[in-house]
Amino acid sequence: MNKRTLEPKALIILDGDLSKLLPVGVRISQYAYTLAVDGALDKLLEVGVIPDAVAGDFDSVLPETLVEFRKGGGIVDHQTDQESGDFEKALLHMKRKGIFNLDVIGYQGSRFDHTLGVFHAAIKYLDEFKFIFHTDICEAYLLGSGEKMVLDDQYGNIVSLIPLLNCKQVTLDGFRWNLTNSDLELGKHVSLSNEVHSANATIQLDEGVLLIVVYHQGKDELG
Repeated sequence: MNKRTLEPKALIILDGDLSKLLPVGVRISQYAYTLAVDGALDKLLEVGVIPDAVAGDFDSVLPETLVEFRKGGGIVDHQTDQESGDFEKALLHMKRKGIFNLDVIGYQGSRFDHTLGVFHAAIKYLDEFKFIFHTDICEAYLLGSGEKMVLDDQYGNIVSLIPLLNCKQVTLDGFRWNLTNSDLELGKHVSLSNEVHSANATIQLDEGVLLIVVYHQGKDELG
């Protein structure tokens, strides 16, 4: 059975920029499980959002926040391993929970290297998890080898395609600029600011890992 297509869905909240997503933008009740990552717990509790658990090496979260959260019945998963980043620790937590369908917020912030580290970990676990990365203006998806994605109800929206690993035979249908079995490679060929021209545009990839960023100006985040 393909774990990546299974429900339920969980929300991972990282310690990045949450200013436009909390508390209105995140509807906690729609998720079966919510996981704060390290210092994100401080930000959540400040606005009255209470996750099910917190995970990380806890170099950012305030000790008194952890005490308060634990007293309230929250799950505290302290992982001291320094060979992995906090997002990978979050994925290991979700793997133990048996939840593989994930929304992710707070992955962008002042540390660009941390943002890149999040996508590095996501690639590492792409065969196990299905990811959607949210900001207030876009969603980002990862497409792996042999996969196809359908963009429903995205007519007129801007889409950029960035190869995170060299991508072979990328096919776009229903876009302003379609592609047929084209190769995308960092430093050589990417596809920026394309436009959806169909109610059911498709992206198909033969080999590689493709980052798909869909901008949705005017649409509600995490509807």
